[in-house]
Amino acid sequence: MSIPYKSLKKIVEKSKLGFQEELKYRNISFLLFVSEDTELTRSDPNYEPTFYNKPDISHWDIYMDTYNVPLEFQRITLFHEILEIVLFERLEKHLKGDIAHAQAHITARIYDNKYAKETLDEITYQRYCNFRLEMLNGER
Repeated sequence: MSIPYKSLKKIVEKSKLGFQEELKYRNISFLLFVSEDTELTRSDPNYEPTFYNKPDISHWDIYMDTYNVPLEFQRITLFHEILEIVLFERLEKHLKGDIAHAQAHITARIYDNKYAKETLDEITYQRYCNFRLEMLNGER
């Protein structure tokens, strides 16, 4: 399976990271919701600073909480979410939902790390690595 790294990177770099911004990639439509969330939501044990869902068959919604996702990591995070969705849609045709999602996430992590290394200086990249660990451990 080929990974659409360069073309996806171009889409993400053109994004304004705006509220209700529409993006389209590989015939998949996305509606981006970037906003600062509330303390009440962050206190929820199931809270995630970024997530996506598919409210209907025409597009995916991507939510990003700017309170917990620093500005310098938002494009990398958006890259990850879009790639994960694209891969999930491909894999879901051949694998069970949870397995397809897990594989899509693992692969997206490899490529968001590549994107981070290419776009961040050494110190900011190390901060990004710590940020991703915090997200994986549910500390954000």
